Amino acid sequence: MNDDGDRHSPNASIIVDASSGVVEPASEKNELFDIIREADVDGVRYLRTADPSSRHAFIYMWCVIIAVFVIFALIQIHYQIMLFYSEPVATNIEMEYPSAIVFPTVAICNNNQIRVFQRSGFLLIFRPVFTFLANVSA
Repeated sequence: MNDDGDRHSPNASIIVDASSGVVEPASEKNELFDIIREADVDGVRYLRTADPSSRHAFIYMWCVIIAVFVIFALIQIHYQIMLFYSEPVATNIEMEYPSAIVFPTVAICNNNQIRVFQRSGFLLIFRPVFTFLANVSA
């Protein structure tokens, strides 16, 4: 970083990694760690400790944690795709154009079931609200 603190200035110092010969601006070398440190991720500060064994232990621990959650996400995606293909959408659209409609006898019914809410008791929790809304609209 140069004297005036501008990290993206063309005058910013350059770092050359001698092992690979890669030229990398100093402003970009630690930018990821700066972003993570400013985001208040508590465990990331241990990734840059002076002790190499503890640093590697934390890096491996984070890699394992991330890999486990990626595997869980892929399993959930697989189950959701299989659920989608096993129970196709059962909505039929029938268009009718009557000459006169008596209000409010129009009803749009969806044949799909909301099973997640039924399993979790969501409808039971909000039953008084639904009852109140049904009475108000009637």
